[in-house]
Amino acid sequence: MERERRTLFLDGPNDVDWIFRNRILQDREDVFYVDYVESDGKRVWVEPTPPIVLGKRFVEPPSCSLATRLSDARFDSPEALKVIAEIWRGVGFVPESHWQECHNRNLETLEALNDKTLLTAEGVDNAANIAWDWLFPLQAVDLSPIEVDRKTLEQERATRWATYDERY
Repeated sequence: MERERRTLFLDGPNDVDWIFRNRILQDREDVFYVDYVESDGKRVWVEPTPPIVLGKRFVEPPSCSLATRLSDARFDSPEALKVIAEIWRGVGFVPESHWQECHNRNLETLEALNDKTLLTAEGVDNAANIAWDWLFPLQAVDLSPIEVDRKTLEQERATRWATYDERY
């Protein structure tokens, strides 16, 4: 998670070739904004990237697809929300928590909803996919950006290149 929070990072064929912006933020902004960037000492305009389209269909992000499946399964009904709250309230995941803990709780939730006949037919049919795709809550995880100084990265890159040159 720490790596994904860094505002800048080194990467490339040798892991130190270029400095990149945070990919999550970059991908999100690339769809909306025109950007003026410096690359290899040159400045260029970058146009917005169109959303991913296969054929003539927009490819829905996994988070939206999951939200649709949860709604289709009727997770959003007052009765279902009460059951979900009873199972999940007080559960605290920490960064060290294993994904399987969450998956098991997802299965428990789906079974409880099914036992109370609160799942729709689509919910029953999609239960395995819902349990797999429904990730653990992130409220205990620090997701704030870790500011990385460009000059520090440039120094790290130079040091690593020097070490690389000495070995080869």
